[in-house]
Amino acid sequence: MTGVLLGCEPARKRHHLRLARPWLFALGVAGALFLALVRWHILPAWWDHFALNGLILKTPLALLRLVNFGLLAWMIALLACLRPTWFQFKPLALLGQHLLPVFVVSIWCACLTLCFPESGGAAAGRWLETALVVVGMAATAWACEFLKNRAAPGD
Repeated sequence: MTGVLLGCEPARKRHHLRLARPWLFALGVAGALFLALVRWHILPAWWDHFALNGLILKTPLALLRLVNFGLLAWMIALLACLRPTWFQFKPLALLGQHLLPVFVVSIWCACLTLCFPESGGAAAGRWLETALVVVGMAATAWACEFLKNRAAPGD
């Protein structure tokens, strides 16, 4: 998703996001850090583990995970506005140019990994699942680019 956010538009067109005040950006960093510390059980538990798990589980897209993702996406977008050259990475641009097929394949690959729940318990299994999604996205973007370039000369 970061590739879609940052790679699609050229740097000169990234003016649609208003720059935040430094204190607001610092507040976003503090919020994201707090939520990460809660997620990884580094902070002492202020509530029971059952309630915490309900807030951070992936399956129901729990509230704290969504807020954390929103804060991180917002801060990355702000950094991209301030320093667009930091985010000019051709593979991300390729993903962003073929947004819809890449997104569909990423969801399909993620759903495919859910067919094998026994692989998700070990770290190696999670890395394999991540690799499947990343390779699927990259292969889709390259295939779309190939088809686009193949069709372009005959137009």
